Amino acid sequence: MPAQVSLPWKIAFLAILTLVMLTGVLLVFAGVQFRISPENFIVGPALNRILSVSGEKSHCPPCTGHGSAPRDIPHHHQQTKAVLG
Repeated sequence: MPAQVSLPWKIAFLAILTLVMLTGVLLVFAGVQFRISPENFIVGPALNRILSVSGEKSHCPPCTGHGSAPRDIPHHHQQTKAVLG
């Protein structure tokens, strides 16, 4: 015969299982909704440190593929363009 598990152990097991499953569902939702990936937490601090040491602004995303029209220049580069001419 299989060993009987007491009621408090069954309740504790179901509570832990519920928390694990709820955490998994919320992480999947956050990953889809906010485009969060595990590498953000691994690469993010190192990238932030590299940018702070190099003097770059870490809040400015890398800009690539801008066209020649002024409307294609992001707002955070409008001031730079105005200064440089």
